[in-house]
Amino acid sequence: MPAWWCLGLFLLLSAFALRVSAPLFSYDVDLEDMPIVTFVALYICVAGVCTFALTTLIRSTTGQTVQHVMILVLVVGAAARLLQLGTPTILEDDYNRYLWDGAVVA
Repeated sequence: MPAWWCLGLFLLLSAFALRVSAPLFSYDVDLEDMPIVTFVALYICVAGVCTFALTTLIRSTTGQTVQHVMILVLVVGAAARLLQLGTPTILEDDYNRYLWDGAVVA
């Protein structure tokens, strides 16, 4: 179970890093000034670590701890979402698409 806590903490730290770096991707920053390559590279690393950790942890988890792991997953997921509240979206351009879709429907 401590390994699951470490993975959850790692994911929360990456969500916090995303929150801290979100202003670098706001609408008033030019596309050339955004650290897109660094962002993508770091999140590929996060995904790789999580993929490796999950395959290892799932094999070692017993039936008794599955319920605790599910609660941990829900808590970490909710905390990571709460960390993102109020931050600008990163590399998001759907706002204009939604305006266009609304105009077409109208």
